[in-house]
Amino acid sequence: MRVATYNVRVDTDYDQDWQWRFRQDKVCSLIAFHDWDLVAIQEVRPNQVRDLTQLDAYSVLAQERDGDGTGEGLALLIKKAKYHISDHGAFWLSETPEQPSIHPDAAYRRVCVWAIVQERATAKASLVVDVHLDNESEVARYSGMKVVLQQLAQQIAAYPTIILGDFNAEPEERVHGLLAENFTNAKALADIPHYGPVGTFQNFQYSLPWSQLEKIDYIYTKGYEIKATGVLTDSFDNKYASDHFPLEARLVN
Repeated sequence: MRVATYNVRVDTDYDQDWQWRFRQDKVCSLIAFHDWDLVAIQEVRPNQVRDLTQLDAYSVLAQERDGDGTGEGLALLIKKAKYHISDHGAFWLSETPEQPSIHPDAAYRRVCVWAIVQERATAKASLVVDVHLDNESEVARYSGMKVVLQQLAQQIAAYPTIILGDFNAEPEERVHGLLAENFTNAKALADIPHYGPVGTFQNFQYSLPWSQLEKIDYIYTKGYEIKATGVLTDSFDNKYASDHFPLEARLVN
């Protein structure tokens, strides 16, 4: 199984001549070329979700965070030919996860999108979880992940699990300690050579050394053997398709 997490950068006029309509084909072609089985996407508005549905190889599950059909949100891309989606859902990372809402300390509403996917060839089932934790509050990030683990406790106990996303949390933050109780950080295994930089966020700074990239995107697993990980630094005419690089993991269960 080849999985990836990719924050594709929200569609915003702030980016001027490199906003989504100029980057859309670059993001889609990058995903199509790498041909991942499952992709967790962050920072997508509904128009961006519509563009991603043009990737015919994938089923797309999405949820925007504002609850009005216009906001930024998440998407899961699941390879149609390989997986059947047996269950899926979404909830908010707040004290009232069943409705559009915000954690008291968070800067924005945050959501989680999840799916139970069954491999067509083997009937093996897995839980896949896409998250984007708060960008300002460490308390909200930690609490948000606790909501994820609580809301999906039954599924996590029953299935091999992959939690992917933009955590907005450097490795020292306690959210990683929370996950380490039952999950493995795919790119932190000493005996698995990691390809590319460890950090993923470059903020469209094209001369930034790899050592200065922010380490905020992660893949955590339970019930998988991790074969390889990599951060992919693809560029297009000296520009990056997003302000994040995608993080890939190759897994066996």
